[in-house]
Amino acid sequence: MTQKNTSSRLLRVSWARAIVIALNACAALTIVWLGGTSLAADVECVDYRESFQVIGQAPVPDELLGLAIAERDGYIYVPARTGIGQDPTLLVYDVSTLGDPQLVNAIELDHLVDEITIEGDFLYGIVHLDGFLIFDLTDPTSPILRSFSPAPAPAAPVDITVQSGIVYLSSRSAGLLIWDASDPDAPTLLSTIDPGHEVWNAAVDGGRIYMVGDVEQVTEFDVSDPSNPSLVRTHEFGILWMDGIAVQGQYLFAIDQTAFYAFDLELGSVVAEREAFLYNAYDIEVDGNRAYVSNSSGGTLVFDVSQPSSTTLIGTVGAGRTQTPTSGDTAVIGNRIFMIGSDGLLEADVSYVGPPMLLSWHDHGELVRNIKGVALEDEMAYLVGFGYLTVVDMSDPNDTSVIGNLALGTALECVAVSGNVALVGSATGNLWALDVSDPTNIVVLDTLVLERVLGIALYGSHAILACNTGGVRIIDWSDPSSLVEVGSHAHPGQALSVAVEGGRSYIAASSGGTLCLDLTTPTNPSLLGSFDPGTQVLDVDVSGGLVYQVTSLHGLQLVDFTDPAQPVGLGTVDTPYSMEAVSVQGDVAVVGSLDSSWHFVDVRDPQDPNIFGRVNAWLGGYPRHVAFGEGFFVGGGNQSASVVAMPCPLPAPATAEIPQRRSMVSGFSFPNPATGGTSFRLTSPVGQVAEVDIFDVSGQHVRRMGRLHPGQDSLEWDGRSDSGAFVESGRYFCRFSLRHGEDRTIAVTILR
Repeated sequence: MTQKNTSSRLLRVSWARAIVIALNACAALTIVWLGGTSLAADVECVDYRESFQVIGQAPVPDELLGLAIAERDGYIYVPARTGIGQDPTLLVYDVSTLGDPQLVNAIELDHLVDEITIEGDFLYGIVHLDGFLIFDLTDPTSPILRSFSPAPAPAAPVDITVQSGIVYLSSRSAGLLIWDASDPDAPTLLSTIDPGHEVWNAAVDGGRIYMVGDVEQVTEFDVSDPSNPSLVRTHEFGILWMDGIAVQGQYLFAIDQTAFYAFDLELGSVVAEREAFLYNAYDIEVDGNRAYVSNSSGGTLVFDVSQPSSTTLIGTVGAGRTQTPTSGDTAVIGNRIFMIGSDGLLEADVSYVGPPMLLSWHDHGELVRNIKGVALEDEMAYLVGFGYLTVVDMSDPNDTSVIGNLALGTALECVAVSGNVALVGSATGNLWALDVSDPTNIVVLDTLVLERVLGIALYGSHAILACNTGGVRIIDWSDPSSLVEVGSHAHPGQALSVAVEGGRSYIAASSGGTLCLDLTTPTNPSLLGSFDPGTQVLDVDVSGGLVYQVTSLHGLQLVDFTDPAQPVGLGTVDTPYSMEAVSVQGDVAVVGSLDSSWHFVDVRDPQDPNIFGRVNAWLGGYPRHVAFGEGFFVGGGNQSASVVAMPCPLPAPATAEIPQRRSMVSGFSFPNPATGGTSFRLTSPVGQVAEVDIFDVSGQHVRRMGRLHPGQDSLEWDGRSDSGAFVESGRYFCRFSLRHGEDRTIAVTILR
């Protein structure tokens, strides 16, 4: 393995920034992993395949879907348009069958509806900046319009809340309008609340209503007599641009463009603030112990609010799809949620309850800001960013703390750690060697002036640096008090990232693609080959001779560098937003994407990698870097850092039973995957002969290889069947059968 968030809910601006990962690495777009980190805490994994997955989908009849959704008795209602500039409709979906939502009606409307809610047998909807209407749902498949009530100009309502037949309209210019809709055919305006600010969203609970808008406060009114509301108090929370609120008991939950909040209404204070960077969040709904946040740039986020002072992100759903996952509200029916997106109506199962995705959280001001590199070594995490090297105690990943730091006075780009020495690079060109044996007293050992370093990987006593426009620089750090440059390799474009494996370095370049260098002689690295995808490679990692690169055009692409002179491009996978970084551990590639999330990619089949899970980057900012521990990774963002649970090991692929009696001592094949032949290597008991056969995934015999005699430790297969023809691409199994003892089966993937 290698070393390596508008003033209205109706108006949104998408904003995403580059995500880059660095693991024991430097600067933007670098990944390096120093293996061997072993932590004492027992960290559980998360099965992202089961956690909050989409289980059903129904299309929309035409182009543009609305921003609202509501549910009643197994039916979902969605206001929509039948095309840009055409008539609006109200879509009705039957969701009574698990995983099989069906569109059963599309009712033409005279008004464009922005927001809806349901109480009893009636559906209430805001007419775009104009007023509200009421539908009768006695026949749930065929809603009947009962009334339309225009709001007094220039109210411009933007949100609607209903309780006991009383309608509350939030207005950007007229405060809160209160209507009596007990007669659905003739609602009457009862009163108007002027809280002294615009009202974007309101939540009613019992006889109280809570309003938020363009001020840093929540305004609470007594509406037990809706015709004569009275001010109770104003909660000064110091939070601006709250886009959605929900009330449950004594707690008010809110979202703004950067975070999720829990307020204790009795104490009048914020009891929890969890940064989630919801740049396109539209709504929040609380149901029991869970809160659901609709966020178009990251799907629906699910929070555990059973302990409001300690909210936990337990899942995300709807992102990682081919188009925008959600663009409006979320409806909850038991353990199912329904979301709106350009893909249509999405249904997800949220019954799965596993370990939290987020294990712990760091926010230490300037000590953890704008993180450009992360490294793990001996139960310590080393973070570099805006001027500081910060050391975090990782002995318990669920309860971490900063134990030391060093101000280096400039923008730091990278860090790599081995033993008691940390190598840190900066944007101004300094490379520091630091003694970190005592994190409370970090000592500078030496400084080497180079140029901006964007990537670093350790190769024995040498550090391989990706030095922006300076290509690759090789530093001997065997004496960390005397850093010496011993080699270099220049190439066109910028060197953006570096990974090392097996005496070779792989360089992600802004032009020329991924380059492979021979490090056998570090003083004179030579170019062995390159793979050019026709666009700049942003980041690269390598495992088992297989290179994982992310580009601006092709997403994640796997490349077989077994023969570096003739590398072969394999499978690709993309996310709804551009990828920026990649790191690999075992059968999983962790990819950073511009939708502010990590995507987990199954890379067991190099020809067909696929995304099987995703976690929103609840990292105090855009996630930039990651370092792997046991069952978790440490992620850095531009505001803070977090510890996120890794995916559980992927199950073995379903294949036919291979004829097999027992299993041998040990063995492997190389190269694997192979584009031509491969060599099977194993350890066999002394004095025993092994019969060797090749089978395909269906269990059919492919090739009789003969016998492996005592003293032999390898056997070559040229990739041909018994007929002499080359086998097709796929997965094959080589079985070594002993007459006395155990057998062994070794799997190999053949790529043509």
